[in-house]
Amino acid sequence: MEDADTPLFFRVRSATVPPLLSLAPSSWFHINPNPGFPPTHFKNPTTRPWALSMQQQYIQEMSPFYPPRTRTQHLTTFTRPLPAAVTYDLSVPDQVTISVPACSTWTSEPHWHETHTEYLQILQGRASIMLAGKTKVYGPDDGVVVVERFAVHEWWRADDKEGELVVREWTEPGDGQKEVFFRMLNSFLMEPRPEKIYRQSGFPLSLGEPWIEKWVVLVQLFVIFRELDNWPVLAGTMRQVDWLNWTITHAVLWFVSWVGRFLGLEARYVEYLGESTIERGDQKPQGERKDK
Repeated sequence: MEDADTPLFFRVRSATVPPLLSLAPSSWFHINPNPGFPPTHFKNPTTRPWALSMQQQYIQEMSPFYPPRTRTQHLTTFTRPLPAAVTYDLSVPDQVTISVPACSTWTSEPHWHETHTEYLQILQGRASIMLAGKTKVYGPDDGVVVVERFAVHEWWRADDKEGELVVREWTEPGDGQKEVFFRMLNSFLMEPRPEKIYRQSGFPLSLGEPWIEKWVVLVQLFVIFRELDNWPVLAGTMRQVDWLNWTITHAVLWFVSWVGRFLGLEARYVEYLGESTIERGDQKPQGERKDK
């Protein structure tokens, strides 16, 4: 049967897909890291609503219309270079330790959460934290900073030249979304050519690819933000989530998410997360814990 989410270009009978692709020149295809059909990492689409069907995943890995993603599910740390240098340590479940070196311009950017309460703890250095429109400098002796739901917040280095800033983050409920978010965010941004990773179309839609590629990175990030409870401030006040910034942010991310569906962009990829992270994220969280 044809999948409703499959583009018209690929709407062929599933029984004919492998033979048709096997007739194409080998130079068309990327090397499959898991040889054989079907690859061993294919998922059952009936158990994961967001997972691609076997036919779609086979095309995605073997066709030039679906550039492959780098497999990062085994990594526990992600480091991005200057000027916005930062390292994310995901070795402990349900929390992330963020290290910002001297001279880095990195910032979390102003945003809010709607289904999670967030906690920040300064382990080393000094951080400027903007919370509900008020900015204060925090250090290791200031304890845990509580970021309530719908509270606009942002944090960054308080000093450009002193030693490394190290901050631990976690949320309640501890449902695994923190790890999923940072794995998705960093794995995508650290791709060699992230603007090329989308469901490319055949002629004549391919004529618009140079324009599309200018927006793919932003579209993918907004898809991740909307799905994983990270709402950026796009307009309005920084003091609180009022009707203006809530409406604009939700409307923009809703529209961009539908554009992302057309481009084949998702909020979760097994190449970035792995089976264990996805399953842990699906489990019902246990009771709240405010001290880690």
